[in-house]
Amino acid sequence: AFGLIFRAYHLGFPTTRYFDECYYAKAASRILRGLPDSNTVHPPLAKLIMATIGYMFEQVGMALHHAGLTGPVTDFSMWRVGSVVMGLLMIALTYALGMRLFRSRFVAVVASFLLDIDFLHVVQSRIAMLDMYISFFILLGAYGAWRSIECERKSFGWAVFSVLAFATGFACKWNSLFAIVGALPAMLLLKPVGSQYCVPGGPRGASPFSLTKWTGILIGLYLVLMPTVYVGAFVPFMWQHNWNLKTSWRDAYADHMQMIDFRYSKQFTHRYMSQFWAWPTMMRPVWYYYEEHNRPEGSIFPPRTDSLAARLAWQGKNPRKNGYVTGILAMGSPFVWWTYLVFLFLTLVQSVMLPIISVLKAWLTDRRLKTRVLSSEPANAAGLPVLSVDFPVLSAGIPTPSHAAPGARMTTFARQALDTWRFGIERPWLFLLFLYFPQVLMWSINRGFLFYMLPCTPFMCIFIAAILREWLELPWGRLSAATYLVISTLFFLAYYPLLAAQSIPKPIYHLLIFTDRWI
Repeated sequence: AFGLIFRAYHLGFPTTRYFDECYYAKAASRILRGLPDSNTVHPPLAKLIMATIGYMFEQVGMALHHAGLTGPVTDFSMWRVGSVVMGLLMIALTYALGMRLFRSRFVAVVASFLLDIDFLHVVQSRIAMLDMYISFFILLGAYGAWRSIECERKSFGWAVFSVLAFATGFACKWNSLFAIVGALPAMLLLKPVGSQYCVPGGPRGASPFSLTKWTGILIGLYLVLMPTVYVGAFVPFMWQHNWNLKTSWRDAYADHMQMIDFRYSKQFTHRYMSQFWAWPTMMRPVWYYYEEHNRPEGSIFPPRTDSLAARLAWQGKNPRKNGYVTGILAMGSPFVWWTYLVFLFLTLVQSVMLPIISVLKAWLTDRRLKTRVLSSEPANAAGLPVLSVDFPVLSAGIPTPSHAAPGARMTTFARQALDTWRFGIERPWLFLLFLYFPQVLMWSINRGFLFYMLPCTPFMCIFIAAILREWLELPWGRLSAATYLVISTLFFLAYYPLLAAQSIPKPIYHLLIFTDRWI
């Protein structure tokens, strides 16, 4: 309900197609009228879903309007409502995944709430673009992947579910492949030792053979289901060609050549394009809509209002002369995205760097002890020292004997590292990183836009919520977690006018946009 209020409010404004709506809303409208897809740089499934939800919304809205319960359905809200639906489903699915990963209602509630107030998620839920559709199916595929990892007897069924979800996302937009790069190794590597893979032939033990077979099964599912779902998305395309396979194949081939050229063409440029490494830090957000004007209607701080809020907003300046700003800014919430980067860095240091340092120190200590023992032991008849003293225990319950081979000693040190490596013993954390990093790093092959980070936001929110849960066990932890959530909510309310195209005075605009990189 909270997410719906802020995503559906004033959905029909702006009363123009802004940013990429001019491509996708037009394509959905043509598909609904039985005309060819005008947007051939992406697969058709997301536009088919957009057209279907838009048509259903129009029919229900017209019935309610004739009954005198609502106003008329506008063409703009009709095409945007599909993104609202997908955004709300993502919030519910984030709750479900957070609950499954950490078995904590606190994590589930906080993660879904952080997604509720994430700036980018709100903006993309209010615009007729394809990114919310693919983000939903990626999250759905991730949910199926984790269920397959944790299940004993239904691993295969959940694997099929996961592959179907990712395949549906691929039929919406090719970006789904980046998520598959992370989900596939996660499903192979994060299965607990001693658990059973459930394959069509029955449960098998976790041995190298069973892992190999499970790998083959997963790859086979992707090779079979992804082309099937992808081709199925083009069935309306074939219907428009009167089921003429030759003509359909020729036009589909031409469209796919255009898709490839669109992604790798150096001729396509945009003022808001940026490198992938600038997205997590929000160095280059995207303005979807921007207008400067002197109209006070709809503003939170109208002129001639003798109130403290109005006086603070205008700071003694003339409202008519200073003017207003109406805009839609696609960026992440600073208290979500920047907090995630801080938590990620600290967790990596704690989980990777410190264990590596401790293992290296133990290895150097081992070498020094061995050198002292070898130099102090008496020689036998062959002139070699007699090793009669064992080395001390370097980790709890794992002794390292002096006569052990170098490979065995290194194995012992590796076990120590895994015992102290947070991601090695807590698979949910590693699962979140498997789904996050490929979807960011693989964009290094080409430039893009910050809103390509949208599929990563649920995993970021779950990660933050899990860290906040750990705070609860610390002194002042509950107060600190509550303070963080309150400040995040206040930031969201402050920036909401720039997410939903609500007019604000220019002084407030300059206060919110405090860096030139956001302009």
